Amino acid sequence: MLSTLELRHVIETAFLPGECECEISDDGIVSITLLNNADHQSDYFISGIHVSELATSRSIASLVMVLKEEARLSRILAEYRRKRAP
Repeated sequence: MLSTLELRHVIETAFLPGECECEISDDGIVSITLLNNADHQSDYFISGIHVSELATSRSIASLVMVLKEEARLSRILAEYRRKRAP
């Protein structure tokens, strides 16, 4: 299992060239914020993942893949809502 510092580094670099902030609390809860490159505002946030769920490279890669897709869909939905707003 990776140390918390190594896990943070792996997760944050997985989103390059985008910006990602990964925090791990003392009780092992992971919080990830994906930031908008243009204005550095939060694009997507998730919390409540325990480090024990990220014990393998496969589980980390799976999390990153899911987060990238969810963030992409969130941006599409936001754009759709902006275009439909009166």
